[in-house]
Amino acid sequence: MKTKTTTPALRRFGNAATVALIAVGTIAILQTLISLYLIIRQPATPAPTFVRVIYLASSGVALLLASGLFLYVVRPSQERVRALIEALEERRARFAAVFDQSYDPMALYAPDGTIIRGNQSATELLGYGPELIGAHFSIHVAPDMITQVKQYFAMALRGEGTEFETTFVSAQGRRIPALVTLSPMIVRGEVVSVVGMAKDLTQQRQAERALLNADERFRSLFERNGDPIAELSLDGRYIRVNESYERATGYATEELVGKTIDRVVAPESQMQAHQYIRRAKQGEPVEAYVNFVRKDGAMREAHVRLIPIIVEKAPAGVYAVVRDITETRQRDLEFVKQAERVRSLYVISTARLTPAEQIGALLAFGARSLDMTNAYVTHVAGEDITSSFAYRPVPEFPLGKMHPFSQSLTQHVYGSSSAFAIDDLTAPPWNDHPVHALHPWTAYIAAGITVAGEAYGALGFMDERPRAQPFSEGDRDFVRLMSTFVGTAIEHDRRSR
Repeated sequence: MKTKTTTPALRRFGNAATVALIAVGTIAILQTLISLYLIIRQPATPAPTFVRVIYLASSGVALLLASGLFLYVVRPSQERVRALIEALEERRARFAAVFDQSYDPMALYAPDGTIIRGNQSATELLGYGPELIGAHFSIHVAPDMITQVKQYFAMALRGEGTEFETTFVSAQGRRIPALVTLSPMIVRGEVVSVVGMAKDLTQQRQAERALLNADERFRSLFERNGDPIAELSLDGRYIRVNESYERATGYATEELVGKTIDRVVAPESQMQAHQYIRRAKQGEPVEAYVNFVRKDGAMREAHVRLIPIIVEKAPAGVYAVVRDITETRQRDLEFVKQAERVRSLYVISTARLTPAEQIGALLAFGARSLDMTNAYVTHVAGEDITSSFAYRPVPEFPLGKMHPFSQSLTQHVYGSSSAFAIDDLTAPPWNDHPVHALHPWTAYIAAGITVAGEAYGALGFMDERPRAQPFSEGDRDFVRLMSTFVGTAIEHDRRSR
């Protein structure tokens, strides 16, 4: 819809001034003609001279007034009106240019909500042609949003500018999220129309959804990761941790957030741990080994990867990916220790020793390796057992003394290929075992001995102290292997006799 090129109110003002000028001029001319008539014509009863002079003078005054009105009132007023009209036309042209050329969709609405004018951006966004003009704004508003938009439109009609988010619907039925601004156009205190400007939020919503999806994926990767992960600030304070980290340390999230890593890192590793974080702050990924202490006091060892968090090319924090390697390290150490044990066993077995000396060396080496005080080789004979060889025998169980087989611990391994271990004989269910009446031992590990394919007895290691660290599978394997060497030595001893 095109804008008119003049302003009616200003036109009316100019027309009124012109009419006033014509009226005053006409009166002045008539009065002058009457005066001349009175002077020229000699009536039967001529008017007094002073009357004719007054008529003539008043005619001159009227002409002067008419001229003054034209020169000082009408003409300047017309010029001011013309200048005002030109200024308004310029403003109208500027508004039309901004309106029509705006990249944002814009529409001009009548107070009843009908569309007076829409720019090209609006018609392109909504997919409508000329049929948009004269239609109600509900034609381009999603049905579920019409009530909302009507409320905001009513606010604009009350003179209040509003901004809100809503959903448009195009001519093809596509829903378009939009940020809308409604601005009232007020003339002489009355809202004559409403200017609507919209911003298409489709790309923003898509970006938000993409960001949300990425955030949810990262949250899943963080929270459901099998490895313990912690997000740390640049000064080494916990921001958040995942469930795996809670399980690994024994601390709940609320017990760690805001605290420094010193809450978990073992004292001997704290200085190095902070140095690693400072390196990560410089953008350098760091891998290191640190000791940490669980909430229950258990000392653990971990392999830690520190990954810098970079935001806008600047460090914003550090991710710590932790892997508890305590068992792995123990297995590695156990493997090394076991390899060394096996090597020593073969050295003893290949040494130029008598079978008895070989067995004695094996018992002494086994006791030292297992950190046990005593070692015995027992032999089962009928319902009794006797000790055939010993390392540091105790008075309660000297070499050659017989004991009931049913009251001994040998019965648990005799004829078996498995090792048997008790970390603390004073703890249930072993605290009532008859073996307590025979000797003072508290810790015990043994394996059965086979000689020439027949069950012989057992190789056992004992200590009066409870086991500080539970017997491991490596310890059991070691004792089983030693029992094989002992059985071979006993068999050689038999053959040599």
